Amino acid sequence: MEEKEMKRRTMKRKASVINDVPIKRCCPWNGCVTKWKKPPNLGSTTLLMLIIGHHRSYMKEASGLYQFINTCVPDSLLALFHILFIKHLHIRALLVSNYFFKVLMDTLNEGKYTYARALWIKQLDDSYKRDRYSTIKQHFPIIDKLVCAKVDYHQETPEDHPIYKKTLGKFRPFGDLRALGDKEDPSIILVHRDVHNPRYDPCLRYNLPVAVADDNKRTFVLEVLLVGKEQHIYMCFKLSEDIWIIYDNARGRPFQYLDFKMLYTMNDIWICAAIYVNTSQADDNKHGICETSQLIEKKPWRLSRHQKILSNHPSQEAIQDLETIMQNLSITSY
Repeated sequence: MEEKEMKRRTMKRKASVINDVPIKRCCPWNGCVTKWKKPPNLGSTTLLMLIIGHHRSYMKEASGLYQFINTCVPDSLLALFHILFIKHLHIRALLVSNYFFKVLMDTLNEGKYTYARALWIKQLDDSYKRDRYSTIKQHFPIIDKLVCAKVDYHQETPEDHPIYKKTLGKFRPFGDLRALGDKEDPSIILVHRDVHNPRYDPCLRYNLPVAVADDNKRTFVLEVLLVGKEQHIYMCFKLSEDIWIIYDNARGRPFQYLDFKMLYTMNDIWICAAIYVNTSQADDNKHGICETSQLIEKKPWRLSRHQKILSNHPSQEAIQDLETIMQNLSITSY
């Protein structure tokens, strides 16, 4: 009898995981233990939500001696690329094609947020400064590692490549533009607005569309917004067709619901930047129509076990599990 009790005491409890993603057992309201069933057929939406749930202490404003302060801009940019890395296989392929971004994503996946922030800031000329108050534009030298074409709002449209007219031309009224990826078939269009510069006032009158089609019949869907309020910036991303989530490094809970329509009705916030994702690119092997209107085939991307999970579309059961997870995470409206 005593021997059985000793075995019972020394037995280690196995952690609950879903394909290497831990599931929390603790209810956020009162700390009681709850059992969740394993969601079947995880799609990218469900897996992303599980990762958000696992990272309850996602990137937050650093505190303590010798820590960077006012890091809302670099933190929002890091979160932006990390979320897109999780959601889209072709964005993942783009990010890991650059050594710096590959190391950055590996670091974020390990939850080493302070180290990832330091890696990012070290790429800047003024990396010695502890106060990291900055504009999005000051971080362009890092983003430009992935950029294949760019044109500023007040710059004449270049004519040395069809991308400027056929693709970027559709975004010209909205602000400064950067295409990330391959010039023949860009993966991301970044729109930037210098909201404090009166020269950008005309483009601020435009409400950003939820989708843009270029001359090659590719669709670029609005996936991420960087929003400014006073001297603070936070990031909003599209979790699913009807759900938008806010990431804010200065709040207790880093992720919260967002009423998307609110962004166009509040006078004290500005949309500083937007990310449009090329949804015409296939997730497993990138195919697309290049700027010369010929079908091109990219190098096939070998899917890992986690990538295969991401490539599955959520079933109805998975969506119901997602709703349960969101309730357990106690994500409230912003």
